Amino acid sequence: MYEKVPAELRALRQWVCWLGTPDVDRPGKMRKMPVDAKTGTPAKVNDPTTWCSFDEAVAASAQYSGIGLIFTEGYVGVDIDGAQDALEEYRYNADCGNLISEFVHTLQSYTEYSQSGNGIHIICRGKLPEGRRRKGNVEMYDTGRFFIVTGHSCSEYAGISDCTESIKPLHEKYVSGDRNVIKPMPTDAEPVSLEDDELLQKARSARNGKLFVDLYDGDWQSYYNSQSEADMALC
Repeated sequence: MYEKVPAELRALRQWVCWLGTPDVDRPGKMRKMPVDAKTGTPAKVNDPTTWCSFDEAVAASAQYSGIGLIFTEGYVGVDIDGAQDALEEYRYNADCGNLISEFVHTLQSYTEYSQSGNGIHIICRGKLPEGRRRKGNVEMYDTGRFFIVTGHSCSEYAGISDCTESIKPLHEKYVSGDRNVIKPMPTDAEPVSLEDDELLQKARSARNGKLFVDLYDGDWQSYYNSQSEADMALC
């Protein structure tokens, strides 16, 4: 089942199992929890003692839903989900030039069908540009995440390529291209002695005051894909 997982990845000690449970907050969806294959307890993306070798994860996977790879510095994972039509077109013509084809042939690295069957995962070597990590159905991560690994390869690229440069235009086109993101302006820090009401009034009347008001009042969905991104922008 996992024979096509590249040897470079199989040599890493960054593997876990995973367990799928119903997501009570999203009917029909599933929560995917990483599991320490050695102990059966929850694994943590920031705790290497809860990870294991590829062989250990595969050996224990029969007790769980499958295996997964923890991303740490040096590797990049691209997740495209909810792209059934593009994926179907790619299956019939890998050079069709659509979303799936563009990512596969630009990054030229190991690609597999995702666990849902409605998207793909691409795993590369390298580092992501600065900026956001998700927009719409495209996600990119290089630390602090785990990807389910299915072993169901779906491209001609069997190895792991360095995508540090090749991923930049894709990141700009599909993920970071958001003109609503607040960019911090360089300034010298000074003590603030204003009362809360006075400080809020200054924020509301600032150049980006409308965005502040909307975020402060809870209207984050007009600007961001997730509430965590909106909270960071508001801060």
